[in-house]
Amino acid sequence: MTAKGKELKTSKQHELIEWSTVTPKEVTYLWQNRIPFGKITVVAGDSGRGKTTLILDIAARLTKGMPMPFSDAEPIIGNVLFQSQEDKLSPSKNLPQPLAFFHQICYN
Repeated sequence: MTAKGKELKTSKQHELIEWSTVTPKEVTYLWQNRIPFGKITVVAGDSGRGKTTLILDIAARLTKGMPMPFSDAEPIIGNVLFQSQEDKLSPSKNLPQPLAFFHQICYN
């Protein structure tokens, strides 16, 4: 590769892999067929459509070990790190009191 007559050096070579040789791996889910473990999940949409409400509901279910909606999977219990680029923590963003173990949720 060259840019403006200079040789560019790359740190590693890229290998082409034929798709038919790739072996699928089993996917495990936090929320069956919706939120996989080990993958990035983006919740996007217009303002006021319930994205934060959905995420806070999932956080509450996770901290209490409650099942996810529309899922027969065994409930999982865990801690939550909630990070938002748009919203400030406010009374309107509080988790439902009876659902969440607040000591298991951190806000960044």
